[in-house]
Formats: sequence, C-alpha cells, structure tokens
Amino acid sequence: MQHSADSIRVLHVDDQPEFSELVATFLEREDDRIVVETASSADEALERLADEAFDCVVSDYEMPNTDGIEFLETVRNRDPDLPFILFTGKGSEAIASEAISAGVTDYLQKESGSGQYAVLANRIANAVESDRTEQEAERTRTQFRAITEHSADAIVTIDGDSRVQFANPAVEDVFGYSPAELEGESLTKIMPERLRERHLNAVEEYADTGERTTDWSNLPFTARHKDGSPVQVSVSFGEFERDGELRLIGIIRDVSERARMGEWDLTPAEYRDIFDKAEDGIAIVDPEAGTLEQVNERFAEMVGYDADRLPGSSIGTISIDDAAFGQAAAMERIREVLEGSAQQFDWPLERADGSVLWTEVSLKRTRIGGELRMLAFVRDITERKEREWELEFLEAMVETIGVGVAAYGDDGAFEYVNEAFAEILGSDEETLEGAALWEIKPDLDREEFTAYWESFAEGETRTEESVYDYEGEAVPVETVTTCAEIEGTTYHFGTVTDITERKEQEQRYRAFVEQSNDILTVLDTNGIYQYQSPSSRRVLGYEPDDLVGQNAFEYVHPDDRADVAAAFERALTDSEQDLVVEYRFRHADGSWCWLESRGLTPPEESVVEGFVINSRDVTERKEHERQIAALHDATREMVQAGDERDVAEVAVETAESVLDHSISGIWLADEMRERLEPAVFTDAAAELFGELPTYTRGNSPTWRTYAEGESIVVDDLDAGAELDDSETAVRSELLVPLGEYGVLKIVAREADAFSDNDVALAKLLAANTQVALGRGERERLLERQTAQMEFFNSILRHDVLNAVTVIRSRAEFLADELDGEQLQDAETILRWSDDVTDIVQRVRTVLETLTGEGDPQLEPIDLGAELRNEVDRVRSTYPEVGFETDIPQGVPVLANDLLGDVLGNIVTNAIEHNDTEGLRISVSVERAGDDVFVRIADNGEGVPDERKETVFRRGETGHAKSTGSGFGLFFADTMVEEYGGEIRIEDNDAGGATFVVRLVGLDEGSRA
Repeated sequence: MQHSADSIRVLHVDDQPEFSELVATFLEREDDRIVVETASSADEALERLADEAFDCVVSDYEMPNTDGIEFLETVRNRDPDLPFILFTGKGSEAIASEAISAGVTDYLQKESGSGQYAVLANRIANAVESDRTEQEAERTRTQFRAITEHSADAIVTIDGDSRVQFANPAVEDVFGYSPAELEGESLTKIMPERLRERHLNAVEEYADTGERTTDWSNLPFTARHKDGSPVQVSVSFGEFERDGELRLIGIIRDVSERARMGEWDLTPAEYRDIFDKAEDGIAIVDPEAGTLEQVNERFAEMVGYDADRLPGSSIGTISIDDAAFGQAAAMERIREVLEGSAQQFDWPLERADGSVLWTEVSLKRTRIGGELRMLAFVRDITERKEREWELEFLEAMVETIGVGVAAYGDDGAFEYVNEAFAEILGSDEETLEGAALWEIKPDLDREEFTAYWESFAEGETRTEESVYDYEGEAVPVETVTTCAEIEGTTYHFGTVTDITERKEQEQRYRAFVEQSNDILTVLDTNGIYQYQSPSSRRVLGYEPDDLVGQNAFEYVHPDDRADVAAAFERALTDSEQDLVVEYRFRHADGSWCWLESRGLTPPEESVVEGFVINSRDVTERKEHERQIAALHDATREMVQAGDERDVAEVAVETAESVLDHSISGIWLADEMRERLEPAVFTDAAAELFGELPTYTRGNSPTWRTYAEGESIVVDDLDAGAELDDSETAVRSELLVPLGEYGVLKIVAREADAFSDNDVALAKLLAANTQVALGRGERERLLERQTAQMEFFNSILRHDVLNAVTVIRSRAEFLADELDGEQLQDAETILRWSDDVTDIVQRVRTVLETLTGEGDPQLEPIDLGAELRNEVDRVRSTYPEVGFETDIPQGVPVLANDLLGDVLGNIVTNAIEHNDTEGLRISVSVERAGDDVFVRIADNGEGVPDERKETVFRRGETGHAKSTGSGFGLFFADTMVEEYGGEIRIEDNDAGGATFVVRLVGLDEGSRA
C-alpha cells in the first residue's frame, strides 16, 4: 500500500534511550503516519540530519555538552523551516522565551501520564502538515511566477466585478499597458466600447448563477490597444477561488497577424470552382445586410430548402428561436470576422421542417473579384453533437449516480474511475487512474491477475468482496462487472457499491436474532419448521437444528392445537390477515409455557420461502393475568362477605392461593385503634408462630406499617433487617397496611421470597380488602342512619302532622269567630300551619326517598309548564324583583310531580338569601343532546367558591346571606339526583350566582 506520501519521519533527541523508546512507541500508536528515529545527543542528531531527510525534530532541553536551545540554533542555521519541537522536563518562562527567539516551532513540557503523547503527536502532525502546505504553496507560487513572467501570452486575473487583480509583463506587448496601469482597473479598459456592457453582464451572470454565456476556450474577439487600434486576440478563461471569492484567469493570445493572413482573395472562376465542388455546404452572406446571396446544393439539401429559394432571405430564415443563435448573434460573428478575426464555431440552424440541424461553421473574409463578401463553410455535425450530448449525459450520470464506476484493461491498470469510486477508496480520480487493481486488492498479486482476468465469462458477474482504501482499511463492496471490447481492446467495466452500512445492518440484525428473547420461525404451508432462531435454545430449551423438519403443531398443547391450526389456516388463505395467537408450547423439560405468536406471509418477491412467525414467551404475563382475575373474584367475594372476619378470611385464602405464600394472616385494629389483634391466619402461620402475637403502640415493624400506612418488605433477616418474628424461622417478611382497619402480614422461611410482582399483588389485595372492610362499616352506618330516619319519618307522619292538623282546625274556628287584629293573628296561624304542613310533606318525601321506602315514580313531566307556573308564583310573591325568562314550550323531562317544588325552591332561594337592591332573576332552558339544562341566575352577592358544594347539605343555606332552615336546597339536590340529574353552582357573568340544573330530557312525543 502507498503510505510513504503521508508518513511523518520524526527525529527524537534525548540523552535517555529508554525514554526515547517509550516516546516512539506512544507516538507511533497515537498516529500511524508517524515513524520515530532516535538520537542520544545533539551531535548524533546533527550527523543524521546531514545524511537523512526528516519531517520534524523533537528535542529535550537538558542534554550533555549541547542543550536543546543550542541544538535548535544550529539546526536553524542549516534549515530555517524544519519543524522543531522542544519537549522538555525543565520548563520555565525564560526557556520558553529563549526557544521562541531561536525559532522553535512548538514548546511542550513533559508531564506524567500517557495523555501527553497524544498532545505531542497532534503537535507534530500539525507542524508537519503546516510546513508541507507552505512548501507546496511556495512551489505553486514559484511555478506561477515562472510561467507568468516568461509567457508570451498576456495573463490576467479578474474578480467578480471584472477588476484586474494581476497582470503579467506580456500585457504591455499585446495592449501597450504596463501591468501597473491595468491592475485595479476594469478589464473593459482593453475592450471596444460596444463589447464592454456585454462583458460586464456576462461576468455578473456567471458570478450569480454559474452559467456561462459562451465557450471559454479559444474565444476570439477584437480587443482595444492603448493607442486605440483594434487587436485580434484569442482568449481562454478558467476560474478559481481566493479567500472565498470568485476569481477568473484569462490567457490572451495575439492572433492579429494570423487573422490578416486568413482573408481570401479569389477570382470569380476560383470561387465557382470551390462553390461547385465543395463537399460542405457553402453560403455567401452579405456582411452589411445579413442576407444570403447564394447557397450551394449541399447547403440547400442540409436545411431542406430549394437552392433557388434561399437567396435574398435573411439569416433569420434558418435561425432557431433562441436569441443566442439568432440574426443579431450571427451578425456579431460576421462583424468580428470583418475586424480581422477568423471564426470557426458550432451553430444550430432550423430546417424547413422545423427540426434542428447542428453545424460547424467556418467564416472567411473573402474578396471575389475585388468585392468583399463573407464565405460560410457549413458542415453537418448533428450526429457528432448527439454523441457528445450522449457522452455528456453518460458522464454526468456516472459522476452523479452515487455508485463507484471503474474500467481497467488486461494490464490491470485503471483507465477510468469516477468520483464515487475514488471516495470509497479515500483517494481521488487523478491518483487512481493508472494505478493497478492489486493496489486495492492485496490478495490479488500481479501473477494471479491473469487468471482473475480470464475467470470472467461473458455477461455480468456480481460479487461481494472487500477492497482496501488508501488508509489500509477494508471496505466491503458489491461489484457488478462486465466485459466489453472497444476498438479491438477488451476492458472490464464495473460498478462498485459501498455496502458497509448494509453489512453493519446485517451484523446488527444477526446479533439481534441471536441475542433476542423473541423466537423467529419459518414454517412451510404444512407447519414444518424450515428455520428456528438461536433464541429457541434459551426460551424453549431446544437446539434450533433439532426442530427443523419437525411439525410445529406436535409441540402445541392438545387443548390449544385446534385454535392454532385454525389461525394458521386463516393466515395462509387470506394474505391480508396476519397470524396472532396465544397458546401453550411444550418446553424441552416437559413443562408448558405460554407463547404469543405473530406471523405473516412474505410477499412474492421476498427471499424467505415460507410463513414467518415471531414468538414471545408470555408465561409470566399469563400467570399475572390469572392472578389479577383471581384477585377480582376475591374482591367480589369480600364485598359480599358478612362481617370483618369473613372479609379477612377471603383475603388470607387469596394470599395463599394467588400469591402462593402459605404463611400469612390479618391483624385487625380494636375499636380504640390501640391494639392490632390476630383475626385470621393460615394453618402454616399457626404452626410456625404457635400463639400469634398482639401488637400495641410502639416501634415494631407491624405497628409502624399500620401507623404510617406504608408497606415494609424485609428481604433477609440474616442481613441485619428488623423483623417482628426474629425468634422464629422467618427469613423474609411482607407487611401491607389495610388503612385504619389493620395489617396484612405474609412471611417466608427463605430469604428474598417476595418478587416485585408479589409486592404489587399484595398491595392490590390489601387495597381491595380495605375497600371491602370499609364498605361493611359504611353499610352498618347506613343501616343505623336509615333506622333513625324511619323513626323521624314516623314522628313527622303521626305526631307532627297530626298536631299541625289540630292547630289548623282550631285556627279555622277562631277565624270564624274573631275580627280585627285577632282575625289577622288567626289567619297568620293558618298560613304557618299550611307552610309547616307543606314542609312536613316534602321532608317525608325526601326521607322516604333516602330510606328506600318510597321510590319516586318517574314519568314525563312538562318542564316548561312547571317552570313557568313556579316563576309566576314567585313573581307575585316578590313583585319588587325583576324577572327575565327564556322558557320554550313543552320540553318533557324525566321527573315526578314535585319538579315544580324543586325548581321553585331554587328560585325562592335566590331571592330570600340576597339583600341586593335591584335584584334580577334570569331563568332559561336549553337542550344539549339527551340533557336539558335549567339556568337560574341572579345579580346578587354570589356564593363563595368554598361553599358551592356544601350549600346542598342539610342545615346549609345558599348565597352570602345565611338565614333559613337550609332544607330547600337539600330537598332540591336530593330530588334532582333521584331524577338522574345534578345541580351545580357557577359564577354569573353579571355578578351573583347561577344554579345549573341538569335533567334527563325525553323525546318531544313523551308527554305528561
């Protein structure tokens, strides 16, 4: 391999050979370009520098006889530019300053540790690369100066504004200007007036778009001498960048003498002889009018016109529709010839049928019998142009296709490589062209090449192999090679694709398949194993090759086999239906594990023949699902249990059967919450503990679990963990709180007995147990409350209501007998009796609803009618209050005959609990889907946020004014809930509160 061009020869000078060898080892390891030679003294180093070439010197400071600074000064006298690095253990500002003054390239102080050698290697590489770059730049500058100073052609460089940045001495011979007179001036200074704007526009367009308006090679045009005379020149342009800015370089050759020699002077007979016998098309052009005076038969045949039709026609008759090749452009070419410049160029013409004819045109100033004419020789180059275009297309395609392309002959040398091929090898096209094939294929020597060459049969050969880049690294590639004979010589043409990424993907996929716990399987249509991935060894206990050829269904549990076969058949017959199935599979040890398999039929173009299946071991998940289902069943059983002990028994049985831990029990708190007493425990717990302990307030783990409400898991008593039962054979313990009710305790004789799943399931069991215990307590509380409410209801029905009836009857008698103020008092008693009777009836309804004695009979009720009646009633009672209503007709809802009282209570509440002057009440109804919303809003004092939920409790009142019994809103909330609706309070945009009542709406046909 070619490494010499990049290698860096370093001379390390140090009086300690062991240290020199160490430095050499580390430097060559850090950068494989570095090759280190050593010298033990400055004198030895100077002798080697005199005889050998080195790229860099690394020297110690403290050395016998001659120190590092003195050595540096001697080296600088011989070679001022050789990179020199002072690598010393004695560092000081004085030494560094002295070294810099002596011309040291870099200064590095020795340190402990290997990291310093990476820094030193980097400093060496940077110094050498910088020196090489400067040397190359100096060589380039020297060559450029030699070329420009001795060139007979004028050479100029211009910037993007056409300002001359450089001019060589020859410009004075051609144009009369010295280089100093042109530099800094516009290039248009040496152009005729008529060409200046065109030139500036062309440069500007190229700077903006990169598109050329003309050919840059041997471009003829008439320049302007300093004395004003025309100068016929031929110009070739190139481009480069300097400091990121565009530069153009032009080589200008004086062709004035040759141009003058190019004019023909023909007699009419000489002209006719040329005109009639020429194989090319010929046209005589009037240089002033731009018309065709005469054309020969060959020209007429080429453009598809009769020869006698074209004379007198303008050039535009045969010009294509493109300004660059139209009449004006043709006349510009003619004028340049008239000014002394011979012209030969490619030019498209339009045939009579509209097709394009590409021609090569040569224009000659010609005098025929003394009269100046323009003679145009025209040659058909359409086929050549098409070949050029095809070649340009192929070259562009080969260069941009992104695939390496190369061609080599029977000598093994590359005749052509594209940029992509060079990039694969870390080189460039220029370096590779001419290089031998075996330079990138070390396994193929020159002698073996002949056999390699002859091994290619006719047609295409596709291989995967490795080539070696110019860093010596192997690059995996796919090559497609074919043979072709061109002009008697056989070549091999090949495309080379870098498949590094594909190979890495294959390696990653192979590693995934080999390491994954998922099993990849390929079955044929009969269910026979064609392939089984290595993971079957870990998951199922089978060697993959042992399963190949076996029937997969024979390993499926008999109870699951029919379902799996049916799913497999559906997937085979319906290509759009993927296989998804769970089943039990026989492990190599005879046990059954659960698998979840997903598969699909590969597309027809797939390289896989068969049915591809991905299987995953879901045994743990299935067991977890079983445990969760068992917990749900246990929860239902606990909810239906009679008392706390029944609930605890179900919980302990579940802990034993579901969690598979036989030693467990539940400790329940006494009524004072001062003791935890054993309630229910397994037989294994009784056998282990004997008499189970009672826990009281203290710092025991069991009491701490209860008091703090946090679970405790003890993995190993022998590791120093605290246990309640340290006197027993217990090694691990799990304590889970049951809220205010007690603790669930599970223990084991072995350490680390409880997995994360065990802990999670125990917490779930404890939570469900806590709910069941709480439900029982709530039911007992509700039973007591119901009994109390039934007692109060009986008092209302008999004692209170009977007493009010008697009072009202006596008041009626008094009203009949009295008058004046006494009559008014009697009437007041009557009104209050009616109000009390009404309240008693409503309270009875609520109590019967709450106790379940009287389920309300719900039916369609006309909300609109009920609400309007209540609003009218309240309006007549409170005439000083303003009302706004938006109540549509009808609107049936699900309720009973108390709906009017319910809504009336809310409206009345909005008035009675507001002292706001100018109080206004807004009542509206709207329907939203299956719900009907009643909004009762006021502009009063509003309801504080903290009371918006509590106002519906018994004894609470709404709004800011807290007067009254508070029964009205409690009654309304209770009844609306029985209707299947709800009441909430919102802030009113105008201030105050809005009571929003949601009711169940019915179809319009549902009438009361």
